[in-house]
Amino acid sequence: MIDKPVIDLLNKQVDDAEEQATALPGASDVPAGTVKASDAGPGPRSVAGTVDSGAPSSTAASGILVSPGAGYSSEGPQIRSRTDSSVKVEVSGRRDVSVNHPIVELRRVSKSFGRRRNGANFKVLDGLDLLIDSGERGAFVVLLGPSGCGKSTILSLISGLARPDGGEIFVHGKPVTGPSRFSATVPQSYTCFPWLTVLRNVELGLLLSGQPEKKRRKTALDYLDKVGLSDRWDAYPKELSGGMQQRVAMARTLATKPDIVLMDEPFGALDAQTRADMQQMLIRLWEEEKNTIIFVTHDISEALLLGDRVILFSPRPARVVYERFNLDSELGHERSPDILRDPTFVKLCAEFRDRLKKAMEAAKPGDGSVGKAS
Repeated sequence: MIDKPVIDLLNKQVDDAEEQATALPGASDVPAGTVKASDAGPGPRSVAGTVDSGAPSSTAASGILVSPGAGYSSEGPQIRSRTDSSVKVEVSGRRDVSVNHPIVELRRVSKSFGRRRNGANFKVLDGLDLLIDSGERGAFVVLLGPSGCGKSTILSLISGLARPDGGEIFVHGKPVTGPSRFSATVPQSYTCFPWLTVLRNVELGLLLSGQPEKKRRKTALDYLDKVGLSDRWDAYPKELSGGMQQRVAMARTLATKPDIVLMDEPFGALDAQTRADMQQMLIRLWEEEKNTIIFVTHDISEALLLGDRVILFSPRPARVVYERFNLDSELGHERSPDILRDPTFVKLCAEFRDRLKKAMEAAKPGDGSVGKAS
């Protein structure tokens, strides 16, 4: 926990800064919580795709997606608890969403990138259908498949940071035409702003959503405590390990309380021990926060360790070749790293590996679509 004197000191600094700001000429003309382009520092506004300029109320910045005008419900949606599928848990502060529509729905979605040497499009998705129904609210859904099959592209399309070439995408029954206010992304690459401290990085999404300074400071400190970085609040990203930087990204994302958390192989670059620790921390945070998580990986063991539901995709263009629901009934709810040696777990890994092998063998030879999954 962060000591109270430290919090008091930070709040005093906030008060001093506000007094100085109001004393500046023209300061009264700037609304509270307004961020100038020059304040955000150099670099692109998005790291995950093209931001639709037609959605001015949303900002995509290094894995953060928030809407300044997004309404919050004091009651929130009904969220399914992993510990008991029959229990409905109310989550306070969550964005107001419909509980009658599917959480995510892709209808005949296609997406291509660039052009290959022969002049043909590089097709990643071709008429893909995918449904995460309303009954899966609060679930942990894993998209599993070989590298390059289109899993990350699916996340970008759900978030609204990329647009499909064809088909329709819906989140909570609303068509996705730009950055979605219902989701936030934790990308694979490290996305901390190097010129901001750990605390300022976590505060950024809250700042962009217009939260008052004292409130966002308290929220950021709370989430740093949740990810075990309460003692590094004043450090800069260059002073952190890769695992610590991903913890900052997770704290920054969860602090905005998104209904849907999109995670694109967030532990892919970490060593085995750090990865195992981060997986267990993610499970704990998910159970506390009750977000719906859509998690991308090409690691079969990781998929079965984390997921309620695992969807297996073929090599590109991605199509669903197999999926498994309600893994709690087979693997139990508590899944420590020791489960990797459990006979049922080993059998499920072999089944997924066999189905993936068949899908890869069925891919056309020489079309560049065959990737690898571990």
